[in-house]
Formats: sequence, structure tokens, C-alpha cells
Amino acid sequence: MITRPCQDLDAHLLKEEIRALRASVNRLHQTRQPFRPVVETAGTREADARGDGKAVQLDSLISRILDYLHRQYADSDLSLVRVAKAVGKNEKYVAHLFARTIGERMRTYITRLRVRHACELLLQTDRAIQEIARESGFAHSAHFRQSFRRIVGVAASEYRGIFAPQK
Repeated sequence: MITRPCQDLDAHLLKEEIRALRASVNRLHQTRQPFRPVVETAGTREADARGDGKAVQLDSLISRILDYLHRQYADSDLSLVRVAKAVGKNEKYVAHLFARTIGERMRTYITRLRVRHACELLLQTDRAIQEIARESGFAHSAHFRQSFRRIVGVAASEYRGIFAPQK
């Protein structure tokens, strides 16, 4: 089915959010501390068991990285260097931590965010596809077309033709 890749994209992002919320709820029950969203990984669970506080730092760092990416993904100049600078860490460390925690490279995650945004704009607006590509953070329309087809399974124009409400 054509919608499956787009559904998979949404499901992937929702699973990450659910995992973070579950980790936060578990910590809340254990510590009775005020609620704050965190992302839990195998490494942070080990650190929690040791009680050294490093888990909280890692959770906070990942939360800051994800927050930054969700605010800045539409910027076509977004890069690992900028993300690392924004959170005050070494880029190799940020890339390694992100991949280990989230389960995919940061570039892949950003591309999925951009395609998800493009899907929304394709269904909600009549804007030209090239304009949507730029607004979603793709500097080159060829990269947008390739990424969209790979993630969603059809071209952006086909996606709009099939799923956009007819006027």
C-alpha cells in the first residue's frame, strides 16, 4: 500500500516519543521528582544503576539535541557541526551518542523530519512542490525528490494526487 512508508515514518517518530515518555514516567515513579521528558538508552540505564548522575546528563543532552533538530530541521544549512555547537559538545561525540541513542544517523533523522513536514504541506496547501521542498529544508530539489521517493515510496506529485483532498 502506498501510505505504508509514510505511516512507518510517523510510527517511528511516535515510538521514539513513547520511549522517552515511558522513561520519564518510570523515573517519576522512582524519584517522585517533577516530570521532565528524557530519552532512555541501554547506556543511561547502566549509569542509573550505578547512581552516578551521568544518565541525567546524557538524557538532558539528547533531549536538547532532539529539541534543536525539531526546531531547526527546515534550515537547509543545518549540520552536525551546528548541532554540536548549539549543545556545546564535540561533533564526533554528538554523532556517536545520537546514533547509539536514537538508532539512526542524525542526517537520516533530519531527512525524515523534512519529508514528514513536506507530506503535511503537500496535503494542506497548493504550493508548488519546489517551494515545499525549500520550506522543508531541502536545498536541492533533486535531493528532495530522491529522499521523498525513498522514504514515502512514491513521488511527491503522486502523493499529493492520491491523498490531497480534491477541490
